[in-house]
Amino acid sequence: MKFSDLEEIKSSCTELGVSCVEFQSPHATHFIEAAFSKFKPFKTTGHLQIGGNCKSLALDPHEFTYSKLLDGRPIGVVLDQNRHRDGTIQLPDNRRLCDVFNNAYGIEYFAIDMDLRFMFAVNWYVIQFADPEGTLASLGFPR
Repeated sequence: MKFSDLEEIKSSCTELGVSCVEFQSPHATHFIEAAFSKFKPFKTTGHLQIGGNCKSLALDPHEFTYSKLLDGRPIGVVLDQNRHRDGTIQLPDNRRLCDVFNNAYGIEYFAIDMDLRFMFAVNWYVIQFADPEGTLASLGFPR
């Protein structure tokens, strides 16, 4: 049986003992709209991208390690908007994000701080991040 990307993430969380909550509309829609309004991602389908004045990290070696630098606060995961327009997953500890995706296969995603302090776009080629408040810079990410 083929899982949807949302099911794959929830399964990964269960296998790792990481709690997660799936949100559907209207909560998910409001969160996505607020995040996209603030960060204005360039591509929300296909190879997800923030664009604009974002910073980048090479996918290798950072793909499964970058979240270890984060501050342990909740983070929302938003997927390709052609296939997952009405759903999002929230993890209570953003430091576990890379663990979850290391245990899932080939999913591109936006990772968005629940207070909209920063946004990541992780696709097959690069990790992009927008950090307008300097939160990530204060945690050791490139300025």
